[in-house]
Amino acid sequence: MKQYISREIETTCLNRLKTGMITAILGARQVGKTTLLMKLKETVAEQGIVSKERIFSFPGNRFFTGIETF
Repeated sequence: MKQYISREIETTCLNRLKTGMITAILGARQVGKTTLLMKLKETVAEQGIVSKERIFSFPGNRFFTGIETF
């Protein structure tokens, strides 16, 4: 990632992932939702919250045709 701007929601998402809770990330176009998800995937793998083998992502911009599993 070139430059990442930390957001408060990142801590909330990480804490919820640790407890098994689900967080929906909604927002307008081009506000950083995908960047946040990529950063969360990187962080959970680095911290060992979830093994890399259990992190899946599906490319594309189709509404609800892919899922992110942590």
